[in-house]
Amino acid sequence: MNIITKVSLNRGMSHYVLVVYRNAFATIVIAPFALILERKIRPKMTLMI
Repeated sequence: MNIITKVSLNRGMSHYVLVVYRNAFATIVIAPFALILERKIRPKMTLMI
């Protein structure tokens, strides 16, 4: 991650854009695991929730 950050900042990418891309990539990678592994743990969606 440090190498990718250093290279992208040296080539002129904005700090803010880098943060958005990094968070979007992490969400895309982690979200399927959270949905699959915690499928039965979450409470049902009701009006009270």
